[in-house]
Amino acid sequence: MRKRHVVLVLLALLSIITFVDRLAIAVAGPRIQEELKIPPHLWGWVLGAFVLAYGIFEIPTGAMGDRIGQRKVLARIVLWWSAFTALTGVAYSFAALVIIRFLFGAGEAGAFPNASGVVARWFPVHERARAQGVVFAASRLGGALTPLVVVPLQDVVGWRVTFALLGLIGVAWAAVWLGWYHDDCRRQPGISPKEIQEIGPPAPGAHHRGMPWRALFGARQLWLIAAMYFFYAAGPWFYFSWFPTYLVRGAGLSEREMGWFATLPFLLGAAGSLAGGVAG
Repeated sequence: MRKRHVVLVLLALLSIITFVDRLAIAVAGPRIQEELKIPPHLWGWVLGAFVLAYGIFEIPTGAMGDRIGQRKVLARIVLWWSAFTALTGVAYSFAALVIIRFLFGAGEAGAFPNASGVVARWFPVHERARAQGVVFAASRLGGALTPLVVVPLQDVVGWRVTFALLGLIGVAWAAVWLGWYHDDCRRQPGISPKEIQEIGPPAPGAHHRGMPWRALFGARQLWLIAAMYFFYAAGPWFYFSWFPTYLVRGAGLSEREMGWFATLPFLLGAAGSLAGGVAG
């Protein structure tokens, strides 16, 4: 197996873990709301705290990866969000839960921009779209797995211990990442000269030390991409946040029934991501 394919496996696992930890709160939502006596209008603040922090810190954390390298930044991101995933299980009030979720979002922000930076460093131009397709498909697979993992776990150990166990998975990933991955593919132990030649030079700006903010925010293409993503995100966030609660509270399904129905949008999203990556 080529070293860049091992990198892609690690990024795919990162993407799966990201979505499992991100969506666990939505799947466990009905139990958490019941135990902590959180009404729907306040539950929206719990879910929104993550998104707000994620948006605020996305650009600074992406820039940090460009400045000091994705190896260190992705390890920091995963360790941070894993800690606050585990701490979700110790929240005993609405206020504590909002604070923990806000800090969780601040820590997870930048995961996908930095994963894209890794792809730019490690993959030749003609493979980058497919690599990104795999990473995004893996995130949707993580979304599909979340109810299938969280519902049985909380049946056995409760939702609080479930969050602690999920946090440990991220710590294990960070240990492997730090121990194996190098930002510069040429420094990767065991990589062949042939593969280095296949990868070719990194994307322009992959190793830059300064952020050209004026040029960045003056680029019309960037604003078009941002507008596209803004309108795209409005739909999926219902499935990332409220869908499990709707299935249980609105449609009257049991938690186990909810788990199977909640996987369907994400499985279709995974298929679409792979198809888009190949087409790109």
